Amino acid sequence: MAEKRIHNKIEAAESMKEFILGQLDPSLFSREDMHLLQAWMDEHPEDRAAFDKINDPEKLLIAIEQIRNLISENPTAYQELLSRIGETERPRIRRLVYYMTGIAASLLLVAGSFFLVKHSHLPETTKRATVAQVRDVLPGSYKATVTLANGNTIVLDSLHSGLIAQQGNSHLVNQAGGQLSYQVKGSQESMVYNTVTTGRGNQYQVLLGDGTRVWLDAASRLRFPTAFNGPTREVELDGQGYFEVKHRKEPFIVHTSRKTDIIDLGTSFNVNAYSDEPAVQTTLLKGSVKVEAGGQSRLLIPGQQAISGESANLMVKELDDPEGIAAWKDGQFEFSNTDLKEGMRKIARWYDVTVEYQGNVEGRGITGSAPLNENLSVLIRVLNATGIHCRLEEKKIVVMP
Repeated sequence: MAEKRIHNKIEAAESMKEFILGQLDPSLFSREDMHLLQAWMDEHPEDRAAFDKINDPEKLLIAIEQIRNLISENPTAYQELLSRIGETERPRIRRLVYYMTGIAASLLLVAGSFFLVKHSHLPETTKRATVAQVRDVLPGSYKATVTLANGNTIVLDSLHSGLIAQQGNSHLVNQAGGQLSYQVKGSQESMVYNTVTTGRGNQYQVLLGDGTRVWLDAASRLRFPTAFNGPTREVELDGQGYFEVKHRKEPFIVHTSRKTDIIDLGTSFNVNAYSDEPAVQTTLLKGSVKVEAGGQSRLLIPGQQAISGESANLMVKELDDPEGIAAWKDGQFEFSNTDLKEGMRKIARWYDVTVEYQGNVEGRGITGSAPLNENLSVLIRVLNATGIHCRLEEKKIVVMP
């Protein structure tokens, strides 16, 4: 018989909701349920932080008030929000306080499609939820282009598979699900370079000739040889990429367009080198890498992030949730007290929209997660319900204080 356990964040969210209801009726949450939840939180400290939030009565009361506002101002949006957390209709037996408290707990969880918004420095009026009437925008998809050494460009997508080109001893095979694979047969004397580019609203994977796997985020570019045959393996990155480097004696080097280089021998790390971000962020998940920038170098260990600006010193900090930095490759937005503008830039790249701020939003942040496959209207409604007032105008998100 399989051991009973919590398997994912959705089940953890449900367990936390039942814990809150169990404060009102102990029969709803057993000692065994508590042991299972504790075991999950021991393995997922970020969810323990969410648990501490939902166990705060003041925050629960605020969430309940926001739900009441949502019911009165837009019943349709409210019903959609309920469907996202598995509550399709009002329970007939459970008292209203049970119902509202359970839904409030779900809204405050770092799981599924719900954001936890940092309300510091907000005037009281901004805590009231206002649901914007929005035109829907579909989420991004797995698409890219590959530019061959001769300048020819091939469009890639996740629906078509098979051999698309041959360059010397390298065969380019597009695979269903959004991956371009370089299969090297024999040795190759000269270095032949290709470039894979994703647009805004697109992601793609590349399996390099040495077995290294690269995930490319939206609006990113990777230039690389079709086969590595020198003393080093070197690629160039613009934008964001996640690397799982195949271990070999030749060091693997990522050159960014922002004068930061990452050197490793076989490991997993994320590089955020977007030109519209204030600094390059290199986050190490496994192994070790050396980061070089501005004449300085630092060796990272797992759980550390190097921050390198073009004019600032190279800094290293410890992360509580390094896996969250690379959650985009697994189909998730992950925010951990992320600056609101930084979070909106991530959302804008994926949905290929622009963002306009009407008023001062300094000091505001987002904590939580959301799947990348949701339509933008879902995020807009939830952001409004949690205190970030925004609306969608054509392909522009307008954020208000």
